[in-house]
Amino acid sequence: MKKGISLIELLVVMVIVSIILLIIMNLTSYVIQRSRFSGAVNNLISDIAWSKQIAAKENRWVKFMFTTRNYIISKQVKIGDLTNWKQIKKVIPYDNKPFFNTNDITDFAINSRGEVKKVSDLNNPSSSPSTITIKIYIKKGGKKLFHRTIIIFPYGGVKVEKK
Repeated sequence: MKKGISLIELLVVMVIVSIILLIIMNLTSYVIQRSRFSGAVNNLISDIAWSKQIAAKENRWVKFMFTTRNYIISKQVKIGDLTNWKQIKKVIPYDNKPFFNTNDITDFAINSRGEVKKVSDLNNPSSSPSTITIKIYIKKGGKKLFHRTIIIFPYGGVKVEKK
């Protein structure tokens, strides 16, 4: 009978442990990224609800303007004046990495009655409230790793789709 562990047995155990640790590290990284993405989506939905409250409380339009990496929330400085806005919040949702596809998103505003309109339609009083679609994604290696579609209905309802 042999006593102790041979060098080959020790190496085999070390390789197996290394493979298990590598798998755990990759899985943990994925879970953390997914959690951060979900948090950023939830924060955007929260900001939409918060902007509705501001619009209702102050009887002003509140608008959202998007770039690929952030969004800015502004409110009317003076009721009736759609040319002068005051920035109230700027959000960089995901470490200054691309988060929005500006081709798939429209800047929008919410009024005190909860109506949602495209910013481009604000100066047209005969324009109807609009349904706004916001596509959000995180890419890794050219492939969409996580993605959501947020639909804001004309009178303020919000739906999140995982497509």
